[in-house]
Amino acid sequence: MGDFQLKYETDVEILEGMRTHVAVAADGRNLLRWPSMTAADLEKKKETRQANSLGSSTLPTVFVSGALPLDLYYEVRRSLARFTNSGTDLSLACSLPAGVQATAKGNLKKPIGGSWKEATCLQSLSLFRVAGPVNVEVTSLLMSQRFRLKIGRGLARLRCPISLQAEFPYRGSEKSEPPDYELGWRHNLDEEGKRRLRARILMPGRRASAAWLEYRDATIDENGEWIAKIAMPLDGGCSGGKRWKPEISIRREWLW
Repeated sequence: MGDFQLKYETDVEILEGMRTHVAVAADGRNLLRWPSMTAADLEKKKETRQANSLGSSTLPTVFVSGALPLDLYYEVRRSLARFTNSGTDLSLACSLPAGVQATAKGNLKKPIGGSWKEATCLQSLSLFRVAGPVNVEVTSLLMSQRFRLKIGRGLARLRCPISLQAEFPYRGSEKSEPPDYELGWRHNLDEEGKRRLRARILMPGRRASAAWLEYRDATIDENGEWIAKIAMPLDGGCSGGKRWKPEISIRREWLW
């Protein structure tokens, strides 16, 4: 069976003037196997995702996001699989003076045999600010002891036409891993954004070098969107008799 994904999302008004967005997403093939899956199956899937940087699969997962007073925004993510001990991912963002946006991400998980006092784990802290024609985001990845610097063109976060990202270890860190670099590009082919292109290049570092190009079109069918994507590993090239093996996928998203 080919790959298919299911997602349901809706807005819920908990209190007057406060709306919460709820979404449930799952990989279709895993959803069919979910009742009979074991912890060993999940661990095997984690190893597969680590070996293949161009693809991923997920168990049923619920997302809850919304806004609080004082310009605070939150997002909560949790797997619905009872046999996992992945905990609950938490994200909290707020607006600071001088146009700075701060974001903290962590995971709430009770250690096996431990107490709830040891459950909260802060994973990353980031600051985002628009500086003239570009925007800058600095992130401290506390768990891996690395810094991430992302520079993009434009005034919008996560929607930059061009972006460059670098990730490197803390100064004086015991880990001597090389830095990672990513170059991203996106472009709308029409004013409404119904036809758009995205591309990304993963340059030499800890991960395998790769590149992918994606085209999304919401004008072909009504109430749906077609996505064509080609991903290419760049390590090795054609030297020594090796050949590049691109991965090509065509998907369709239905909206109800």
